[in-house]
Amino acid sequence: MPHVITVDKNAAYLKAIKTLKGDETLEQTTQLRQKNIIEKTHRLFVYEQA
Repeated sequence: MPHVITVDKNAAYLKAIKTLKGDETLEQTTQLRQKNIIEKTHRLFVYEQA
């Protein structure tokens, strides 16, 4: 079982993780980390253009 799951900030992921924890597919101690992939990609693009 994963200890940490990293996803983008799509609200559907939060609901899915809660459901999986509720039906005990995932352990209650599994952490969800959300990163904003779009902002990260945009930031890299801006630095490359400079």
